[in-house]
Amino acid sequence: MASAPTSVAESTAGDLALHATGFELSLRATRKAPNTVKSYLASIVLLDEFLADKGMPRTVENIRRQHIESFQSDQLARLRPASAGVRHRSLKVFFHWLVEEGQIKTSPMQNIKPPTIPMEPPPILPDNLAEALIKACGGQRFGDRRDKAIVLVLMDTGVRLGELAGMRVGDITQGRSSAP
Repeated sequence: MASAPTSVAESTAGDLALHATGFELSLRATRKAPNTVKSYLASIVLLDEFLADKGMPRTVENIRRQHIESFQSDQLARLRPASAGVRHRSLKVFFHWLVEEGQIKTSPMQNIKPPTIPMEPPPILPDNLAEALIKACGGQRFGDRRDKAIVLVLMDTGVRLGELAGMRVGDITQGRSSAP
């Protein structure tokens, strides 16, 4: 299967992608994050391509649980479970939207469980590399001190990069973060 197109317009699709265009409009109208929109649409395009490749129905009224489960099994064979889980959640939202819009009576995703995602602790940075990283930020200039603070916060708290990037000085001195 080719890499996921970044928009529905790039897909060679029929009915499924046609509905995805309306779904995209709905997502943008509710101000979903651009990466969220991109992820949802990529999942729809990948499903459409999979269904076409396997000769399965591509019209939303004819897509059944077994078609989605076949796709999910294929994704699990190709991707990490967490990535397949993202595809599952994206399609669940899409098919729920189709039900809300009256395009289908029930979602084929209704009783499909998401893939089990095993708990995999992230790799730990060896002490010697952690010390070298901190030492590399050991200068006296503002940038050096800032970099050291960033590295220490990341190492000590497990905060996500996006959350750290959204922090402001006032958030830190007041003991809270306004980052999303």
